[in-house]
Amino acid sequence: MIGFERVCYGYPEGRHLALQNVSFSLPQGAVMALLGPNGAGKTTLLRILCGRIPGYSGGMRIPRDWSLSDGRLDPAKVGVLIENPGIYARLTVQEYLEFFGSFYVINDLKSRIKRLAEQLHFKDLHHRMATLSLGTRQKVQIIRCLLHNPALVLLDEPSSNLDPAARDVLWDVILESSHQLGTTVIVCSHQLSEMEEHCSHMGFLRSGQLLASGPLADLRKAHLIQSQVTLRLGSALEAQAMVKGIPLLESGTVEGDRIVFLSDNPDGSNPSLVSEIVGRGGHVVEIVVERPRLAELYRKLVHD
Repeated sequence: MIGFERVCYGYPEGRHLALQNVSFSLPQGAVMALLGPNGAGKTTLLRILCGRIPGYSGGMRIPRDWSLSDGRLDPAKVGVLIENPGIYARLTVQEYLEFFGSFYVINDLKSRIKRLAEQLHFKDLHHRMATLSLGTRQKVQIIRCLLHNPALVLLDEPSSNLDPAARDVLWDVILESSHQLGTTVIVCSHQLSEMEEHCSHMGFLRSGQLLASGPLADLRKAHLIQSQVTLRLGSALEAQAMVKGIPLLESGTVEGDRIVFLSDNPDGSNPSLVSEIVGRGGHVVEIVVERPRLAELYRKLVHD
């Protein structure tokens, strides 16, 4: 588990704190999205975590085997893609990746580069860095970040400049590392639909303050963002009868043989609802749950 405890930081030239009493924890192997407007403190938080910003107050918890003797995060345990590093224009992609890979202990570095390149559908290892498009350069930086199989990966807008197909491949690689190796991933992004699809945890920041964090399902429940449930029964008469006799359905709308209603926790309430309907002689043909989108929760937390 990693975490922050009442972390505060202010840039020397800034009038306000970039981070104000930020506290959260994240289980190992989780994939977390840090969300918020520009200037919310997302990238600052990543910089503190990877050791690029000293002089903050508060505490940071990291696993013992990720730590150096002085308690700081071991650079060999983290892969970072925050700022745009220099492209070393005269080097080929292969030379560039071998240079950065030489900073770590990697068994058979060339094979590791080849495997990641194949996973990301990258075929330009012998092209010079100066000739690459922005999207292709982004793929190179992702490979650089993952070369040493880091335990923690920190990414700032990793899908920037990538086309939709390349984004899907990127997330396949990230999630494979999370699921198979237990890699913990923290991503800053404005791509809400992408984060909703791939991330297990969310953190919402505004003006340096953490507004909420945790698994998405828990955040929806905690902030009363309801799901729409459509319940299809055996007939329109059945629907009329059930909506009058079951408290959860009384506020619902009958549309032919369907009842549409809102639920705070459909996963928890639907099984007992089905049992009650069947116990009353009803027939449940189908249940469709439309969960609220991440964008709705973002608006409620960040803008309201």
